[in-house]
Amino acid sequence: MSGDTSILLVDDEAIVRESLSAWLEDEGFVVYAAGSGEEALGLLAKAKPDVAVIDIKMPGMDGLTLLKRLRELDDRLPVVMMTAHATVESAVRSMRDGAYDYVMKPFPPEKLTNLIRHIVSHHRLALAYDQLHADWEQVRPWLAYSRQLLNLGQAFEGFVSQCGREIRAAVESLQEAEARLQELSTDTELRRAVVDCVAAAQSQARASLRAIENALRCVTEGRPQPHPVRVNESAEQAWAILRNVPQYAHLTVHTRVPADTPAVRAEFWSLVQVFQNLIDFAASSLGGRGSVEVEAITSKENVEIHVSVPGEVPPPHVMAAVQTPPFLGQCLPAPLLGLVVARIVAERYGGRFEIRPVPPDRFALVVVLDRAETQEQKS
Repeated sequence: MSGDTSILLVDDEAIVRESLSAWLEDEGFVVYAAGSGEEALGLLAKAKPDVAVIDIKMPGMDGLTLLKRLRELDDRLPVVMMTAHATVESAVRSMRDGAYDYVMKPFPPEKLTNLIRHIVSHHRLALAYDQLHADWEQVRPWLAYSRQLLNLGQAFEGFVSQCGREIRAAVESLQEAEARLQELSTDTELRRAVVDCVAAAQSQARASLRAIENALRCVTEGRPQPHPVRVNESAEQAWAILRNVPQYAHLTVHTRVPADTPAVRAEFWSLVQVFQNLIDFAASSLGGRGSVEVEAITSKENVEIHVSVPGEVPPPHVMAAVQTPPFLGQCLPAPLLGLVVARIVAERYGGRFEIRPVPPDRFALVVVLDRAETQEQKS
């Protein structure tokens, strides 16, 4: 650890400076020595020290003043103050001003060496933690997006179900066409060719249908079953997650979802995802800045989740994309994909998704879900 650790050593006494420099270099540290505070500031950019060791009592710029300057330039730089018995009060003051520690002169050099090693180890752990935290903040938005990708399983379910219906319809149409052609044609070879062609198409269609049914079974196995979910708790959880994402730092979300809002029959984290996706689309419409209104409107049978933002209703191609199943190969921006997922989740639980104008100058993303007791009555 010592070989890549640099020390800024500041002491106006040449004999102290030289002896400490020699000791620290023997211990494997890289030492930049300065005889004054002014010289130390000049060395700072070149040295980029891991630790600064400063004598308090120096002519001109004293150690306490230099400490303040260093803290202004780099408040993460650990600083050790050296002091004589007569300046204990100054040492205590230096701790209040941000010094990491202090040593009393005279001291055995190994004491300073051990202290520096401890400081460097602790400081690097702190830097590693900060980097880990920064990396986490970078990853966090992708976690929200990954939840959208997980919910694409639901989208896939809708997609394969639709494909299954279409393939079944195609098989039936082929069978009808085969029968009709056989009735109309008197050419034996033509009839045989038609029969062979239709049989091949039917075989391929049935194989595709089996593959789709297998995929649908894989998607649905083990899926959480819907149950009564409190809308206010899902809304609070969604914003608790999003408010820590840097891209929402300048977004204000006003939530008006009373605690007595009736429960809906859904799955908790799916409903949290719906709220997140609606807020994310609203935020992207505002460029990440502005105010988003979230509220729940209750009727006799339904609970409507409204997320409204300033602006005009999205253009028709956006509306069409939201209402279209996300076929393979279709590339949608993440916020728009989020609306598709929100729609699919709503439909999965017997609800619907809409985009409505809100006069005079707003629009609302609306998810309508049956109240839990309403679904129980229906079933």
